[in-house]
Amino acid sequence: MFIRWSIACGFSLFFGFYSSAYADVALDSVSAVVVPPAQVELALPILGSRNFVFSADASSLVFARSRMVDIKQIGDVVHDGPIAIDELTLLKLTAKTTAQTLVSADFTKQFAVYGAYIGGIAWHGDNIQFVVSNGDDASTELTYSLPEQRLVDEKGRDVSEEPDALTEALRQSIQSCFAEFPDTVIYGGFRQHLPGSDYAIFQVQAQDYPNDIWLVNKATCHRTRINVDALTANKPIRLLHAILSQGTLSLVVRRSMPQFEKTLIWQTPLRQVLANPVPPVWREWRAGIPRGGFDVRSLGSALSHPLLLLESRHGDCDDLLLSVGSSRVEHIQVDGYALCDATAHPDGKLALSMYRYKSLSELKEHLNKLQANQLLQISAQFTQSLAN
Repeated sequence: MFIRWSIACGFSLFFGFYSSAYADVALDSVSAVVVPPAQVELALPILGSRNFVFSADASSLVFARSRMVDIKQIGDVVHDGPIAIDELTLLKLTAKTTAQTLVSADFTKQFAVYGAYIGGIAWHGDNIQFVVSNGDDASTELTYSLPEQRLVDEKGRDVSEEPDALTEALRQSIQSCFAEFPDTVIYGGFRQHLPGSDYAIFQVQAQDYPNDIWLVNKATCHRTRINVDALTANKPIRLLHAILSQGTLSLVVRRSMPQFEKTLIWQTPLRQVLANPVPPVWREWRAGIPRGGFDVRSLGSALSHPLLLLESRHGDCDDLLLSVGSSRVEHIQVDGYALCDATAHPDGKLALSMYRYKSLSELKEHLNKLQANQLLQISAQFTQSLAN
């Protein structure tokens, strides 16, 4: 992780002159913040696990754990080797504990076509709701009751074509505010509500349309074009995520370069966006974020610190955990570990699924093939120390 940060930093500083030519853009570097060993509250061996979710009291984690199962044929699909079948697993966060399988691979394999993958995990009191995907086009929602130690309904509910209620409500709101765009453009665009506000962010991401980014008041449909002209240099960018925290608007974007992709974070006070047509003064966080393809997943806020997981598309354990403050963006690292997955609790605790490597040469040689072998619980005291 450290060697990748160093190389990326030097690369980005060299190309940083591209943006520094604009008077209304300030270049900043993402800071590497290493978790002190004293702030690692728990370290447990966990193999091939992901999609961790804390319980409400942060005393337990539920997650998906993969098993490789030898299934020769499912319907018309013939497999040359074992396929991944997920199990739903519970871990009580005490010093001496083992993971408990709640729903086994023997059960979930019935849903498989190219695999059986567990996601959409959510706690509802003493019940755990989750979705099993067949690796193709079908998904089944199931609920596990902890008090009864069983599935509520083993058949589950088909949710393959069922849109999320909040997602659908936002789509309809954006559609009513941008009536000039065809439905296909609205469906294909980026849409996100900004929690704690009446605003949403919308970007058209379709050919033959300007990919302007809009701030939309959902109640009034008042639209403000977010002026990022000084940052784009008339080159297309793709919005991945947006954060509104402490009056600062942060946009996570992807810029496609001739030979690679670059993920950037742009920040400006929301009041400057609303002062349109006066162009905002932007800060661009570029150095310290490696080039390459990342997907962005919000982990919510821990002690009011917005956390983002940048998930690499080139390996399971090549992710970045970022704390996006209004004054600084920080890359959370643990010496000797590569990050595979992460989750956060509002009280500040972090759970990091990681690969503990023996040497940097091992990390570089096998980075795209690594799987998690350790789970670390990080104290709220560490999260409290992050920049706002």
